[in-house]
Amino acid sequence: MEKTSISANQLFCLVILFELGSSVIVGLGSQAKQDAWLSVLLALVGGVLLFLVFSSLYRQFPGEPLTSYIRSILGKWIGWPLGLVYVLYFMYISARVLNDMSALIQIAWLNRTPMVVLGGMLILSISYVVYHGINVLAKTGEFFLPIYLLSLVISFLLIIFSGLLQMENIQPVGEDWELIIKTAYPLVYTFPFGEMIVFTMLLPYLKKQKKSIKTGLLAIVISGLILSLVIAQNIATVGAHIAGRAPFPFLVAIAKVNIGEFLQRIDVISVFILVVGAFFKVGIFFYAAVMGATDLFRIRKRKQMVYPIGIIILFLSLTISANFVEHIREGLTYVPIYLHIPLQTVVPVLLLLISLLKNRRTKGPSVNSC
Repeated sequence: MEKTSISANQLFCLVILFELGSSVIVGLGSQAKQDAWLSVLLALVGGVLLFLVFSSLYRQFPGEPLTSYIRSILGKWIGWPLGLVYVLYFMYISARVLNDMSALIQIAWLNRTPMVVLGGMLILSISYVVYHGINVLAKTGEFFLPIYLLSLVISFLLIIFSGLLQMENIQPVGEDWELIIKTAYPLVYTFPFGEMIVFTMLLPYLKKQKKSIKTGLLAIVISGLILSLVIAQNIATVGAHIAGRAPFPFLVAIAKVNIGEFLQRIDVISVFILVVGAFFKVGIFFYAAVMGATDLFRIRKRKQMVYPIGIIILFLSLTISANFVEHIREGLTYVPIYLHIPLQTVVPVLLLLISLLKNRRTKGPSVNSC
């Protein structure tokens, strides 16, 4: 591990940028139609509980990342291969987000630019930050978060002043709770809240354990509320049908802004929001993959792994699906069930239970002998 640390404030910035990431742009929870924003709030509860599982494991193994304490709990023969699975998982999700980022830039700005060029430029810039370590990534997050949130506020105000909000589009509220629950679990629960599993690789760098955990929980709650608000805004602006069918409903909503026939076509804001958010999401998954590989293969210098893993992520982003429609379909059908649920929830909960049982057994004899 790096001999450095991150503050509670830096963790707060990274969590918000990570959670909003690409999820603030895509049609999150669109299966629940006009109640998509409710599905986010419902999934937020599960996300908070899941982070408590991660933080409990962190408190038991405060100086170790996930790939390390998974071997302490399960043993080398099971823990090492499972740790490698997590490294591959981090790389795969990083590639998916990179694909999202490249696709939006291509759709909104650079229609004729090949994805390999866009992805290559993005992964090169992210690799540079990851190469210089978690402290640089965290400080960059501190700088960009205020600008990022200000951009969201400006876009929201512009939509309001354009008279685009049609509140009847989000009515009736709570029409189909069965559909809302099915959308929240597993879809919205796993993306983005369950993806906080990646922070099990970053928590060992925290300066103050208790304060940082509370800060992390606060950041998750704030992120969930912002996501819910943005989704409600998208639906109120373009309607549930368009918000559900468009790959980037936030881009569609912001493109409708027209104030006095002079302030229009400001979709550059939505592109900026996605690029900044996805930059940090890719960067955090990327960094976790580098740290996991360094830990598993006992590589002395972490920097040696940065560019090879960056190339793999770029290659995956270009080959994981034939087109963007297939990319979205895989993310909604296969990834939550076969990847997210097992690796985000099942394994961490089992690790916590096994660890607690082991601790109880080791403490038992000493108590009886007193």
